[in-house]
Amino acid sequence: SLDIRADGCGFSRAISKVRHGTELDVTRRPSDSYRLRGKFFYLRELGADGEPLESPWSATFEPTRHAAPDYAVEQPRPTTLRVTNGRAGIRVETSVTVAASKPVELWSLRLTNLESRPRRVELTSYQELALGDRESCERHPSYHAMHVGTWFVRSLGAIIAYNRKLGSGGKDVTRKHLRRDVAFHAVAADESGRARLVGYEDSRSLFIGAGDLRNPDALENADLRALDDEGLAYTFDPAASLQVHVDVPPHGSVEVRFA
Repeated sequence: SLDIRADGCGFSRAISKVRHGTELDVTRRPSDSYRLRGKFFYLRELGADGEPLESPWSATFEPTRHAAPDYAVEQPRPTTLRVTNGRAGIRVETSVTVAASKPVELWSLRLTNLESRPRRVELTSYQELALGDRESCERHPSYHAMHVGTWFVRSLGAIIAYNRKLGSGGKDVTRKHLRRDVAFHAVAADESGRARLVGYEDSRSLFIGAGDLRNPDALENADLRALDDEGLAYTFDPAASLQVHVDVPPHGSVEVRFA
C-alpha cells in the first residue's frame, strides 16, 4: 500500500509472503514533520548543451515547496492519486496507481510543453529504501540500512534492492537464512526516443551531500552515477534515484512511466 499526503510526503509498505504475512516498510517513513521522505520527482529545463537553465522544482509541493497557481491534488479512484503542478511553461501531471493484483505502484508523469519551442527537461526520481519492519527501521536505522544492498541493472532501467539480514531461526543455525525481501525502482523504456535514462544514484548521502532534499548536491553538481557503473553495492544509506532526459515538442506532451 502507499501512504501519501497532498504535499507528496509518504511511504510504501507491503505484506511479505516470504515472511508469512509480516508487514514491511518498502521505503522509509516521514517519522516527523521536519523529515522529508516520500516518492519525489525533480524537474528542471536544460539548455542545448545540457546545462541547467533553472533551479530544480518538484512534481509535488515537497520537497522544493513549489506550487503553481493551478496546483491540484485529486483522487479519481480509491487506488489512484493525481497531482498537477508546473513552472515556466512546463506542466506535469503525476498519477500513481496501486495495482490491484500485484504489489507494485505504477507512476506516470505526463510533461506538457505550453510554449512554441522545443524543451529538454531533466526528470529525476528519488526515494529512500527501508525493506524491513517498522520497529527495526526506526529503532536501529543505521544498523538496518547496512544490510540493504542495491543493484543497478542497465538493461532493465532498474535499481533492485534486497535485505541480506539473517532471518529469525532461533538458536538453530540450520534454520537461519538470508532474507529474500526484494524491491525495485524502474523507469520504462520509451519507444519514441523522447525520454532516455542518463544516470542513477543508490546512496542517500551521495544524493543529498552537504545540501538537503530541497537542493540536493547530486542535482546541484550534476553528479549522478553513470549507467555503465552496474553491480551490487552496500551504501549503508540506501536510496533509489533515476534520472531521465525528456525532449518535449512544442505544444506537445511526453509520458514517462516509473514503477
